[in-house]
Amino acid sequence: MHVRVFLDAIGVAPSEGKFLGLDVLDCGCGTGKGALALAKAGFRVTLCDFVDGRVEEAKAHALPFRQIRTLWDDLRPLGYHDYTYCCDVLEHIPEALTMLVAHRLVAVARQGAFVSVATSSDTYGVWIGESLHKTVKHFTWWRDMFSEVAVVVDARDLLGYATFYLRQR
Repeated sequence: MHVRVFLDAIGVAPSEGKFLGLDVLDCGCGTGKGALALAKAGFRVTLCDFVDGRVEEAKAHALPFRQIRTLWDDLRPLGYHDYTYCCDVLEHIPEALTMLVAHRLVAVARQGAFVSVATSSDTYGVWIGESLHKTVKHFTWWRDMFSEVAVVVDARDLLGYATFYLRQR
């Protein structure tokens, strides 16, 4: 989970459950662990993903969930949010579509989009005979590509992954 890095990037201190008055769209939320941490930090969180069966714990905490067809579809029907939060998702998308997704994440975020990507190959794809990471690129590639679709406010090259905070131009 990258919630601490997200909070640092946007300059917000966690509120230990007290509502901050800010909302986040967790795009590609997976099991909902990140969304629960965001809610605990004081955000109103909406989750979206392709499959809804993995987010039972988040649903039990009354976090709304929206099923989407693909992340490169138009996200505007989900509404505008203060932030979008997309962690460990873009590396699973084919390279040709990664910046379209980044553009869509930024477009529905009033204040900015937080993105985390793995910068190394996955270790689980061998079990299914196919790499799970479709776009494995180094930090500078991601940073330079993001700068073509948004303003890169914060960029961190971390061990095995990188984080970026993006805003609309």
